[in-house]
Amino acid sequence: VDYKLRRNPMPNFLNPKPKIPGGDVAGVVVGKGMNATKFEEGDSVAALLPLLGSQWGSSAEFVAVKESYLSAIPESISFERAAALPLAALTVVQAFDKVDKPTKGKKVLIQAGAGGVGTI
Repeated sequence: VDYKLRRNPMPNFLNPKPKIPGGDVAGVVVGKGMNATKFEEGDSVAALLPLLGSQWGSSAEFVAVKESYLSAIPESISFERAAALPLAALTVVQAFDKVDKPTKGKKVLIQAGAGGVGTI
């Protein structure tokens, strides 16, 4: 996605420049806003940052994220695995939302289903 966003000449209001690459992020909460209530400092979290309309990405040492974008990471999942999940999982959910709901015995062919999307 980062490659396509950098190559595609979108209007600046959709993709402000310069754009820090990266959409998926996982880490530890190091601070929070006054109205944030769901997570505490020290909690492990993952998120998918907005791909459009923001110049901030996840390829940074620290990332500011809206609390509503965050999900808790279970202790059994590494940060690397958690960070690899949000965009791939969203892609799968959106793809299956466009087809008929699967029923028992029904098969679905996923053409070129490789990488993160194919794994899910």
